[in-house]
Amino acid sequence: MNTILSDLENLIKSHKTIGISISGGIDSTLLAYLLHDIKYKTNSDVKLVFFCVPRPDDSIIHAQRIVDYIDKEFNQSPSQLHSVGNGD
Repeated sequence: MNTILSDLENLIKSHKTIGISISGGIDSTLLAYLLHDIKYKTNSDVKLVFFCVPRPDDSIIHAQRIVDYIDKEFNQSPSQLHSVGNGD
């Protein structure tokens, strides 16, 4: 786990913008949360941008709930969730 966190911290340090594809599932939710946590703890100015492919399982709704939660948890202004593709 320390290697993963170290890799994410290096990612935060070496980029100005990072796109996160989020589905509302546990994997993408944890990744988004960890990136925001590292950004907050390191006082980084990296921009984290959310993307979601809408699918028939309401992934866009679940993803928006996650984005809203992260915004609230880290006391930040509302993030935009970009819908990409049509889920086909």
